[in-house]
Amino acid sequence: MNSIFSTLPEELEYELLEYYVPKEWIYLVDKNRYETFRKGKHIEYDNVTNITRYLIRHDYDYLFSFVLRDNIDKWIKIKKYLYNTTIFRNYSEFLLAYCLENNANKCKDEIYKIFNIKGLSKNRHKKKHSKSIIPINIKYDKF
Repeated sequence: MNSIFSTLPEELEYELLEYYVPKEWIYLVDKNRYETFRKGKHIEYDNVTNITRYLIRHDYDYLFSFVLRDNIDKWIKIKKYLYNTTIFRNYSEFLLAYCLENNANKCKDEIYKIFNIKGLSKNRHKKKHSKSIIPINIKYDKF
């Protein structure tokens, strides 16, 4: 498909795209169209937690920034988020830890940008971010 479009001039390329691609899906074609589509729109997702974890695992920072901007206020209000055997202070702290776990540095930088904009980065270094809930007295036979 790229070989066909690489020989066409850019104007014809967009005319062909608009002819063959439905208008509901045309915003997914390139970055500029997506940004104009998303300007001023708040999109509700069915399964936000799965989408965010997928974006972080693959370090898709561009799409993650839109999901983050849409949901950061809700995520800060979620207190005591439980994941595996750890309780996090809120869901945004979990996302930071998940970024570190999956080496998603670009997504981690997006979270820090939003923290700085919202003023949440002050005194973060003094707060306890998570706590483990594994009992110490249990012997693990499977290990």
